[in-house]
Amino acid sequence: MSAQNRSFELWADSFHEGDWACCNLGSHLETKGYKATVKFKQGFIPEYSFSKDGSAITITVFGSYKSWSLLPAVIKDALEWGKPDFMLYDPVAKKILFAVEETAAVPTGNQALQRCERMYGALRVKIPFWYLISEFGQHVDGGVRRDSIWPTIMALKLTRHFQTPCVVLHYSDVDNPEDYGSGSGLAALFSCMAEMLCNCHTGEALLKGLEKHLLSHYQAMFAFIKAQ
Repeated sequence: MSAQNRSFELWADSFHEGDWACCNLGSHLETKGYKATVKFKQGFIPEYSFSKDGSAITITVFGSYKSWSLLPAVIKDALEWGKPDFMLYDPVAKKILFAVEETAAVPTGNQALQRCERMYGALRVKIPFWYLISEFGQHVDGGVRRDSIWPTIMALKLTRHFQTPCVVLHYSDVDNPEDYGSGSGLAALFSCMAEMLCNCHTGEALLKGLEKHLLSHYQAMFAFIKAQ
């Protein structure tokens, strides 16, 4: 299908989260031939444009959730289960296309499932969900802790039950704990986001062509569990 102009909203826990997401999306879309620009509506609302071949994807960032009284109904419903860091919303279809949680706090011990209600909240209505976690974190005692297996196991269970992607991606390594630049997780996340936006731009199904990404994600998730 030919490209078309499409407008979306990125609802985020803060303007910082939304801006961070769009900047990373822009970097990946530029490798696909898109040109990224940004302007600010009313002087403070980021509006990103990713253009290619005479048409464009526009993403307007709204953050934080609590700052806006007229939340779309599906966004408000999702927030009843917790606040993902950002959700991409199609205002024409009135549909959340995907949701993402990311954290530098390594889930260990009795707080391992602290944010996982957000995964369930999205999957119960078949919203694809990605959870970006630092695999290794610096503990207060000076030691290095590794992420718990339980968020990954929950994501696998939710994927199977709802037949909708629920993915845990890891970044950092044992020598570089909590470092977004180490490991493959950050790049893997925004490769998927960029692929889905390109699908929307050309009128294809949202998850078309993501099989190779998802296969790699799930293989890594099983390997992570097996390693522990």
